[in-house]
Amino acid sequence: MAKYSQKFIDETHDLKESGLTIKEVAKQLKLDFNQATYILYSKKPTCKQEIYADTDKAVKEVDTILKRIKRLLFGS
Repeated sequence: MAKYSQKFIDETHDLKESGLTIKEVAKQLKLDFNQATYILYSKKPTCKQEIYADTDKAVKEVDTILKRIKRLLFGS
């Protein structure tokens, strides 16, 4: 079993990316400095590009469905 959940790892990376120092991240998440450093430099966050690509695909699909509905309701 993993010591840190992926959600916790992502939260740690997000705090660091928001401009906090490692010491501030550690304090906010109630970690030791060494634990925060370990997570930031050894554990990878979830790849957000994949999430954004999936979301973009879903939005485009919904847009095409809405266009079809508008054509059916209002004609074109």
